[in-house]
Amino acid sequence: MKRISPKIEQRLLLCCLQSDESTQRYILGQTSMDDFATEEGQQVRKLIEDFVRMGKPIGKANVFAESPALSTKSKTFILATPQLRQLASQDSRKAIDTYIDTLKSLQKSRNLLEAVQKIAEIGKAEISDETLGEARLLVEKAYRDLSVEQTKQNPVIIGPDMTEQDIKDWIKKSTTPDERLIIPTGLAGLDTQITGFKRGDLVILSAPRAGCKTAVALQMAWTQFSAGYNVAFFSLEMPWEQLQGRLFSHITGLASSAVRTQFRGLAREDRSRIRKESYAQLMQKVYKVAQEKGGHLAPFEPKNPKYTPFEIEMKLSMANCKFDVVFIDYITFLQAKAKDMFEQQIEIATYLKTMATKLDCVVILLTQLNDDGHVKYGRGPEEAADWWAHWNFGEQEQTTGNVEIILGKARHGEMCTIPAKFKMSIMQIITYPPQKRTPAEAPTKANEMNVGNY
Repeated sequence: MKRISPKIEQRLLLCCLQSDESTQRYILGQTSMDDFATEEGQQVRKLIEDFVRMGKPIGKANVFAESPALSTKSKTFILATPQLRQLASQDSRKAIDTYIDTLKSLQKSRNLLEAVQKIAEIGKAEISDETLGEARLLVEKAYRDLSVEQTKQNPVIIGPDMTEQDIKDWIKKSTTPDERLIIPTGLAGLDTQITGFKRGDLVILSAPRAGCKTAVALQMAWTQFSAGYNVAFFSLEMPWEQLQGRLFSHITGLASSAVRTQFRGLAREDRSRIRKESYAQLMQKVYKVAQEKGGHLAPFEPKNPKYTPFEIEMKLSMANCKFDVVFIDYITFLQAKAKDMFEQQIEIATYLKTMATKLDCVVILLTQLNDDGHVKYGRGPEEAADWWAHWNFGEQEQTTGNVEIILGKARHGEMCTIPAKFKMSIMQIITYPPQKRTPAEAPTKANEMNVGNY
C-alpha cells in the first residue's frame, strides 16, 4: 500500500522542481503531505515547501538533490533520469492537474484500505463502542470521498486561448449576485460593511473568558435560521438545554435570570400570563418562520469529551439536511493529533477551513482572547481565518453594555469597528453601522479596546 503511487509522486515533484516559482506555489497549494504515500515523496515535498516559505532558491532537480536534508533514498528518488527530468520540465499545467487529481484519487483509495484494515484489527481485539464508532467513521468518510461527484469545472486560463465568450462569462459571473453564495453574518452592523460571509469561509469570533462569545454566536445563528438557512450549532461547553434557555430569553425579551430559574417566585397567574405571551411570540417567530422559510437550527451536543474536527465533519456529512452555517463553541474543547496546544490550534483551524470549502458552508469557530488582543494559545486560527472578529468585555463594558466588535482580519474586505450594545439581561446584541479601521489603528492590547458610552 505504501508503494502505490511513487511514479506519480516523482513526476509531480519533478515538475515542481523544473518549473517557475508560480507553478511551484500552485503545486504546493493544490497538494498536502497526506497526498504522498512514500516517505521519499513526503520528504521532498516538505523540503520544497520549506525553501519556498523561506524564499530560498530551489534550483533544478540535480542541484536540489545535493541538499543534506534529504536521505539517500530521497536523493535517488528526485534525481530520476535526465530524460525524465527533461520531460517533467515540458509538462503543461493540464498535465500537472492530471497528476494532482490522480494523486488525490490514490490517497482516497488508501483511506478506504486503511479503514478496512482497522475493521480487521477490531475483529481480533476487544470490541468496544469507541473502536466500533472509530471504524464506522473511517469507512463512511473513505466511502464518501470515493463516491463524491467531481462537479467543479476548471477555470478559464487567462491568455491567448481565451475567447470573446470567456470574457462575457467572466463579466456576467462577476456582476450577477449569487444569492446562494453569500450568507448574512447575523449581525446587522457587520452586514452593512461586508454584506455577508461567503461559502467556504472560516470565521473566528474571539472574546475573553465569560466575554459573551456564546451569546453573540446564538444571536447570529438565530438570525441566519430566521432568514431560511440551515444552521448547525456544536456546543462543546454548555448543554443544549442551557442554550435553549438563552434563546428563549433572546426571542421573548424576558430576563435570562428568570428563564434560568423557570420563573420561580412568581405567582401562578403571572406564570400563566407569561406562558400565553411566550406562546404567541414563539408561534410567530419560530414556528411560522420555520414553516415559511424552511430553515433548520440543529443542536449538536457531543457526549465524547475528546471530540475532533473529523467527527464534526462526519456528523455534518451524515445529517438529514445540508448545512449552510456551522458554529463550533469552542476551540479549546476540540482535540487534535499534535501534542502542543499551539500546534493543535493550527491543525484544527486548517482542518476546519478545508472542511468549509469541502462542505460548501461557512464555519464559525469561537476562541478565547488573550490579554494581548490575540487568540489564546497561538495565532493559528487568526492566520487560517477569512474573517476574525474580536472584542473586549472588561469591567467598563459590563457596566455600560457598550462594546466595540473589531473586525481585525478581513481577507475579502476592509477592517472596521462595529459599535454594539450588549443587553445580556435579555441575551440581545444590537449592532450599529461600522467605523472603518486601518491596520495602524488596530489595538495591540485588550485594555486599549475600551470604548465607554456612545
